[in-house]
Amino acid sequence: MNFYKNILIVLIACLSMKANLGADIIKTLLFSDKSYARSIETHAWITTAAQVSEAFTKQEDPMQLPYRELHGKYIYLVVRLKNLEAYFADGTLEITCPGIGNFSIGGICLDPKLDQYEYYVIPLGNTVFGQNELDNKPQFSFKWKKLYVQ
Repeated sequence: MNFYKNILIVLIACLSMKANLGADIIKTLLFSDKSYARSIETHAWITTAAQVSEAFTKQEDPMQLPYRELHGKYIYLVVRLKNLEAYFADGTLEITCPGIGNFSIGGICLDPKLDQYEYYVIPLGNTVFGQNELDNKPQFSFKWKKLYVQ
């Protein structure tokens, strides 16, 4: 009797996983549209704690400091997004910043044509930069790993 109960539990687990996989495939086929990234305004900065606070209290973009002024300080990645079109968008954004790293933000949900920006803040910790990077400013590249539009 116990044997059949275990078989039934394994069978239910397998069917459940297959149903979830099927839902992901259907969502991808019906709603995936990475070209919609052109309709999402995307900006990023590496900032200090004081700059993060100012960005939210003064409603101003933070000024991107060179690595020299970020060297040895506790820093944050601030990402600002705005959906410019009339469709709901959700997905996962990958951000690359040479000298700092690669980051992924999942669970992004952007309502259509909002007047406000969506902000995401990731603490990066105390960072030390190489001598040859100190006079440069961080540069970013963005890629939507997943982008669904409805």
